[in-house]
Amino acid sequence: MAALPKTVEPPSKEDIIRVIKRRVESIENKSRIFEKNSVIRFPRIRREELNLEKVLGYGSFSVVNEIQNINIVTPLECNLYANEEEDREFIKSHCIRRGDARYAIKQLKKETKEAAPGRYMRGAVDLAVEARFFAVVH
Repeated sequence: MAALPKTVEPPSKEDIIRVIKRRVESIENKSRIFEKNSVIRFPRIRREELNLEKVLGYGSFSVVNEIQNINIVTPLECNLYANEEEDREFIKSHCIRRGDARYAIKQLKKETKEAAPGRYMRGAVDLAVEARFFAVVH
């Protein structure tokens, strides 16, 4: 009988991302309310393009910050839909309304990102499913 390894290598980042995508896709496919690829209708903003200000709240896995400013420096390498760059500019120019932040972002807490892979995956799946839910709410 072969000896068991003394240590088990943690999963790679690519393996974790692959598992998260499969779980989210499975939830999306079983749902009667989610529309396939509904999140593609929303422009992508790079994390480094956001100027985050005060914390609005915390969740089990996440933190919500208001977005004070968006600084788009370069276009995306490829657009997921025809007007994505125009939508990015619209969001940038409408970030503040009557002196108040109009947008917020919910992202994984630093502690969640640094936690065991299982906790990170649960948090990432929760955020992705939540995004799909908001994408179909009109």
